[in-house]
Amino acid sequence: RWSVSFASKLERQNYRNISDNTLGAQRKGPQAEQELELSWLLDAARKLTAGIGYTYKQAEEQHYAYKGINLNASYLWMLGKGQYFLQSIETDFDYYNEPDFARASASRKDRSLRVRTTYGLPLSLFQIEKILPKYLDKVFGDMTAGVTYEFNRTLSNITNYTYNNHKFQGTISKTWSF
Repeated sequence: RWSVSFASKLERQNYRNISDNTLGAQRKGPQAEQELELSWLLDAARKLTAGIGYTYKQAEEQHYAYKGINLNASYLWMLGKGQYFLQSIETDFDYYNEPDFARASASRKDRSLRVRTTYGLPLSLFQIEKILPKYLDKVFGDMTAGVTYEFNRTLSNITNYTYNNHKFQGTISKTWSF
């Protein structure tokens, strides 16, 4: 009923300058992330997960380098007949090493909140096999469609980095077995 997981990721991020952003290379550098999660299987159809993460980003210019804490939680509900509902919420607290004097005299501090809702269902619920030729039934028979809405609100002590974002996403996935 309970499970604990830990993930660690280390990557080298190489940004290049482009015409829209001639300062991209200043963000170049290593980034390390760690995350600890605890999951609780409520019953056969529902799972609750909570996690905490830490990010350390180094950059060519110190005003792009930061340390961050992430808190997150998700709720997965299997609705039957292959349908599922996934709700997640996460918040980040990022603290930048130095001020970017081109924008402000203070070091940047960001707080963000992201809420995401996903509903998925197998395409077989639409009974498309009744209108498709038989040989296509094997192709579409194990496909799943999902729709996601995401809201992101980021607040920063530097006004340029404060924003709201709404995102809608559709996905189609297929199971492959060998």
